[in-house]
Amino acid sequence: MPVEVRLQSHNGQTDAKIVAFTTNRVTGSLQPVDWKQHARKWDHLVGIKFPNLGKRPTVDMLIGLDYPDLHYSYRDIRGKPGEPIARLTPLGWTCIGDPNSGQDQTLFNRTYFARGQEDRNDLDNIVRKFWEIENVKTPSENVFLSSDEKKRCQR
Repeated sequence: MPVEVRLQSHNGQTDAKIVAFTTNRVTGSLQPVDWKQHARKWDHLVGIKFPNLGKRPTVDMLIGLDYPDLHYSYRDIRGKPGEPIARLTPLGWTCIGDPNSGQDQTLFNRTYFARGQEDRNDLDNIVRKFWEIENVKTPSENVFLSSDEKKRCQR
């Protein structure tokens, strides 16, 4: 069942109402990254005012790409290639990348739109697909792709 949620940035400049679907533990055991703690590892992230995680560090909500205005980047701060990128969005500062970077990795990104899903089972399937984890090997493991995998990567 959809519910209306009001989101507001820490500084109060952004105030948005969105429609969200509910489920238990939307991200499973995924923990948020405390970029405030990790920022000191990189010169380009020092001084950025990342938000506090709060007392209960759990990812409670995923904001879908069907709300692009909340994902808009006012400013990006980059370091060297492969290092995390700080991003100022309407909801405040966030960071994308691996907090333990320096290792080669492959990231996959998928978008699922949940609007218009009338059946609760449809929503559960969308969330389940979203969190399917692919077994990805890093180049350092000397793993070679099969011909089917190579074709998928070329698409």
